[in-house]
Amino acid sequence: MKKILMISILFLTACSSPPEPPQVEWEKRPEVMNTQIMNWTPTSNVIKSDNINSSWSNVLPGFKPENRLYDDSVFYAVAHSEKIVVRTSSFDSYWSAKCWLR
Repeated sequence: MKKILMISILFLTACSSPPEPPQVEWEKRPEVMNTQIMNWTPTSNVIKSDNINSSWSNVLPGFKPENRLYDDSVFYAVAHSEKIVVRTSSFDSYWSAKCWLR
């Protein structure tokens, strides 16, 4: 009896056709969903975390302020540092790094 019931359920579910898809009502007027494009502008801000529990350091050898392709860890370190030490061999490099950090 169980076999007949299982076979009939399997047969009915396997052979049944899917429901008809909803028909498009072409004569209806189209409805506008988005009336304007979003105004997105990229920012250079890093959101500071409220809870930093550890101490760490980050060294940037050959720092060039015009290089804007630093990874996120550099900007995270700058945003969350209590103290930043700039080591350089020339005053020009020191002041350019200091201006970049501001």
